[in-house]
Amino acid sequence: MALTPPSSPGLFPSQYLSLDDQQFLFEAVGILVLTAPVDTERKAAILSALTDPMFRRFVALSTDDLPRAPDQPTQRRCADLLHHVMAIMVSLGKAVTGPEHLEASGCGPLFARALELFMPALQLPVQRAVIRAGIRVYLHRMVVSMGEAVLAVMPSVVGALLGPGAGQVCMSACVCVCVGGRIPSI
Repeated sequence: MALTPPSSPGLFPSQYLSLDDQQFLFEAVGILVLTAPVDTERKAAILSALTDPMFRRFVALSTDDLPRAPDQPTQRRCADLLHHVMAIMVSLGKAVTGPEHLEASGCGPLFARALELFMPALQLPVQRAVIRAGIRVYLHRMVVSMGEAVLAVMPSVVGALLGPGAGQVCMSACVCVCVGGRIPSI
């Protein structure tokens, strides 16, 4: 899984794996790790070792690279990478079939930590739509994976998603996330 050479501008060198392939790889690894006949501490340690470099890259992108990006194309590349990290965590989360499975796997803190890392990116003044889209998709996956446990953070997440610059599409998407991905019947 250590595919990132120090000089790589993205998460992984594009000549190795496409973005879709990277997401599929994380989903497959998540399934393999979570179904492995090892204790929960070992599973959590494996997934942490896998995601920690990606989390460090996310923090660097969101605190240094994106805010200091000199132009729109560079900002967009940084925002796309932030979105990609969130998409990878969504793919990894697909290995979790529900709250009971998440608790039994011992990986709940990993997914909660990811959300904590992603939330400050909502305050960035540029590329908000890309970042919001990534967090909405991640939050939806957490509703599926964590169930009621995600309700504790829902007010702050939805408040941040509906902050300045959120359009009607964003508000509709938040409603869908809050009801577990289903559009409520009226």
